[in-house]
Amino acid sequence: MRAAIGLVLALALSPASSFAQTTCGGCLLGVYDDLSMTRTSGRASSFQVKTVYLGLKLAPGVSIVDLAFTASYPRGFSVVDVQSLVPGGHYDIVGNTARVHWTPCAAGTHALFRVKVLTPSAPRNALLQLNSVTARICGGPSSPTMEMPAGCYILNPSGTTPPCLTGTETATWSFVKRLFTTADSR
Repeated sequence: MRAAIGLVLALALSPASSFAQTTCGGCLLGVYDDLSMTRTSGRASSFQVKTVYLGLKLAPGVSIVDLAFTASYPRGFSVVDVQSLVPGGHYDIVGNTARVHWTPCAAGTHALFRVKVLTPSAPRNALLQLNSVTARICGGPSSPTMEMPAGCYILNPSGTTPPCLTGTETATWSFVKRLFTTADSR
């Protein structure tokens, strides 16, 4: 009996336990309009193939082997092509859920995939949102998983758009600069 209680407590308190899931501070999975991951919005016409990029920013010292996430996008969007930009990256997409595996581990900040989408119309403020991002840290099959913040992308932004400021520091600084430049010109 004591052994069983000790085992339950050890599993509950173990950092590698499946019960304990941490959030990766300084990490982000986002959708970008450009390969350098600075813009989180873009434009496309009806029946135009639009290219967007899934990009990953990992905190220093963090490397992952597996990534899973869901994506929500406007009705009528069709993914027509996905190309891995990271050597050794393999993915499986079922419905709106993607699972990615790297050999060897992925680390740092870089674009992961080039995704081509097609839509029969040119919707305004069309929101592509990533959700439920989890990653498994390198270190073997029993290594811990962590949650990761996710970004979004706005196609054909107009007026007040949902906040999707998930760009790299350059884009964030550009956005802040535009705010002050616009305010000064009034």
